[in-house]
Amino acid sequence: MLRIRPEQMSVFDEHMRRSFEARLVAHVAKRFRPECALAGEDATRARVRAGIERAVACGVTIEADVARYIELMYQFGDGFDQSPWAAPILQDPHTSSRPKTDALCARAQAVEPASS
Repeated sequence: MLRIRPEQMSVFDEHMRRSFEARLVAHVAKRFRPECALAGEDATRARVRAGIERAVACGVTIEADVARYIELMYQFGDGFDQSPWAAPILQDPHTSSRPKTDALCARAQAVEPASS
């Protein structure tokens, strides 16, 4: 029987987090090419990492939903989560990850994106 020790699990978790972060950085670098090219890879990675932390703090925890959150962050600015249209959705403790991002995306269609 294979046993995974706690220290091995933390290494595995770290690897999975870094892998997700790398995929997300590549995604935004392609989708928001001019902005990311101007910022550079290190700044893009730091922004994505900060966005992941903010998403998780708001209860957005599914990878696909975190990716949607990051896209909204790039479209509307880093502080979009504090805006009058997004904050009530993200601060609702009774709504889980997918319904939150579904509601955010629906609301975002009626809001003018931030200028880059």
